Amino acid sequence: MQNFLTIDNGGTNTKVVIVSATGKQLGVAAFPTKGIEPQPNFHEIELDHLLEDIGVAVKQALSNAHLNPEDISGCLL
Repeated sequence: MQNFLTIDNGGTNTKVVIVSATGKQLGVAAFPTKGIEPQPNFHEIELDHLLEDIGVAVKQALSNAHLNPEDISGCLL
């Protein structure tokens, strides 16, 4: 069976979702997107921290789905 991983990076939260080829949600993990506001109405992120947090969330979503990385067929964008 094919499974797919997708990442929804938003301004306030980031979510990693794993779905089957039929669209069934198998695992999910989310975290608050850490932002920097150097001045009012500006929102920046530190990419190094974001990538680390995404890595942790991917591992958590895989664990929640009871899957291994090799069980993922591709990423949906």
